[in-house]
Amino acid sequence: MCPVDVLDMSSTTIGFDSNEEFSSLSMDSDLGLLLQNIHWNGQTSQLIVSGAENSATLRALTPITLYFVRVIAENALGQSRPSAVINVTTEEEAPSGSPRDVQVHSTGAQSIKVMWKPPSEETQHGHIKGYYIGYRISQSPENYVFKQVETNPEKEQQSTYITGLQPFTKYDIVVKAYNSAGAGPKSSKITGKTLETAPPTSPIVQIESTTSSTINISWKKDVKDKSAIPEYTIHYKSDDGDWKSQQLGSSVDRYTLTGLKCGSRYQLYMTASNSLGTGEPSSPVFARTQGAALQQLPPIERAAILSDSTSALQALSNYNCLRVQNCR
Repeated sequence: MCPVDVLDMSSTTIGFDSNEEFSSLSMDSDLGLLLQNIHWNGQTSQLIVSGAENSATLRALTPITLYFVRVIAENALGQSRPSAVINVTTEEEAPSGSPRDVQVHSTGAQSIKVMWKPPSEETQHGHIKGYYIGYRISQSPENYVFKQVETNPEKEQQSTYITGLQPFTKYDIVVKAYNSAGAGPKSSKITGKTLETAPPTSPIVQIESTTSSTINISWKKDVKDKSAIPEYTIHYKSDDGDWKSQQLGSSVDRYTLTGLKCGSRYQLYMTASNSLGTGEPSSPVFARTQGAALQQLPPIERAAILSDSTSALQALSNYNCLRVQNCR
């Protein structure tokens, strides 16, 4: 049997060419191309062409699929031995299916989170390299603006954020997958809406001063935060105490914590809230109230103070706390 070569190939066709004409065959001879994409003992497709031909094209194949092909000549006397088997893999084709289960979630006044799953496997026609996420203002005559996102191979659920949007605005969103051969069809349009405002960002907190029982703090609003803030909350605790909080209005920018233990370290942070929720907490700050508690002093000094009625009364009046100068 004459050798057979691959002449050309696409995602759904394979062209074959013989290096010699089949001149030894009678004019009524036929040339058969047997095609299979798994094993020869399974189901086999067959294409019959005239014996005068020396090329043929197999069509309606599946993209990026391995096929085994051999050629057999046949005349009135019977069939020839098969040619050597050729292994051919069809090329990739742009996906024929769109991404599935597209969802949107509003995440802020200028952002929307988009989530989706890849097209069904039989419509991918190759390795999905990434996605195009299209968005535009709902009912707008403008074309979609597309954001390109690479595939996350570790997760089936893919996601990205669309940012720089207008507050309190509806957007139409579509998603399409692409491989090395091109992009597939868009998913069905889904609509999302940005928030009117976003939860506020935390203020910048600093310690102004301390006494034996108070801590004075002040804060500034983040200049990048454009949201309305109706309420601030101060959260604080001593090293050995539980968390406490104090709610404040938005019209103040400083506050004094009172009734604190002397000579104790406190941790403080603030949050800002509006109708959409509470923003992330500020970075914590630390401050220590003045003085030293009796139990913090060495035993000798503590005994000396308690033996002096004046010092003892001063300590008791100071919530069991001694000013630093009395401890020297």
